[in-house]
Amino acid sequence: MSAESTALYKQMSSSVILHTRDLVQSKYSQLTDKILPAFNKEIVNLYSTGVELGNEGLKITKSTLSHTLDLAMDLLPEAKPDFEGTVDDAWIAYAFGATGITDSKISKPEYDVLSKMEFAIMNNTVIKDVPQIPEIAPKLLSVLKNDAYPWSEFSITLCENEKFQQRFLSVANSPAFGLLAKASSIEQLLLPLGKNELKQVVLITAITYVMEFDKDQFGKQSRTKAIETAFKTAIACKTLASDGFDIDETNAFITGFANYIGTVTALRVMRKVDFELGGAYSRPFVKRLQQLVALMSYQITLHWKLPKETRVAIKEQATLGENAKLSPLGEILYLATRVAMAHYLSTNKLIKDSKGKVMEMVGLDRLTVCETSFETLNSIPCYQYSMVS
Repeated sequence: MSAESTALYKQMSSSVILHTRDLVQSKYSQLTDKILPAFNKEIVNLYSTGVELGNEGLKITKSTLSHTLDLAMDLLPEAKPDFEGTVDDAWIAYAFGATGITDSKISKPEYDVLSKMEFAIMNNTVIKDVPQIPEIAPKLLSVLKNDAYPWSEFSITLCENEKFQQRFLSVANSPAFGLLAKASSIEQLLLPLGKNELKQVVLITAITYVMEFDKDQFGKQSRTKAIETAFKTAIACKTLASDGFDIDETNAFITGFANYIGTVTALRVMRKVDFELGGAYSRPFVKRLQQLVALMSYQITLHWKLPKETRVAIKEQATLGENAKLSPLGEILYLATRVAMAHYLSTNKLIKDSKGKVMEMVGLDRLTVCETSFETLNSIPCYQYSMVS
């Protein structure tokens, strides 16, 4: 790492700390829409640059974040941002087993678990808490790379792993792919599904393995929540991509589903450090948890070498703010995530007026763009989403 790079990077670190001090010394509620989005963006850029610059860069990053978190501890007792009753709050509380969200200061256990997640992200060790994708998945994708791929080769390869084959069938029969009749064999899938759809089924099947969680009741419920909402988001992304956005539908679908990998990964970290899941969480903890979940999803998709526009769109979800500039796919993911979370929570009778809740967050003009996605999700029986859970 050159002296010039080190100097530039230290300047970035100083900027992050100065913004933290601005937040500490000012009224938090007045700065939420201005300084906080810029601050979050600086944190993400600092992390990304640190990874690129190697060990010395990461060392500076960890020192900066440690200082930032210490300063933030002084800020949090006064932190009362206006997120009351939003879809994001309701979803994160439900997904992570909370009974509610309070305006209290962040607790020591909450602070500790956030530090663990920050450390895993900064040290690029998030992937260690993620189960491996079955080896058969890249084999199948390799077969599908051939424009004139033989169906028999795909079928024979798929039969090498019986468990993957059965889950592949469950995913293909899910509402995401709109089959007119349930397929009971691989051969029945090959004609109605094109090559792009088969790629989607392979990738989604592989990701469901990554979403494996503890086998107790809480673990099973958490996995079901994540997978069902991931499917709804993927469908909403695909619908939006085909309705007014010039985005590849396959990439949109995969992006919507992959966005939820971080949810289950964060739950693993919380269980690993014996964090007491359940009860009420503080609002500052929930807000930072949302950002770290997005960064974990981003880091995993980076490791898997998913398309760049997918990785960028997921990373952008960690720096959302009123004036945030999103890529086209990032915009789709933002809208689809709110539609899917609101639809899921409404279906489970946890919120009322799902469209109204989304409109509060995205505005009436963007809600109009989301109408088709709502209708698509409404047309699918709820029980079908849990077919692969």
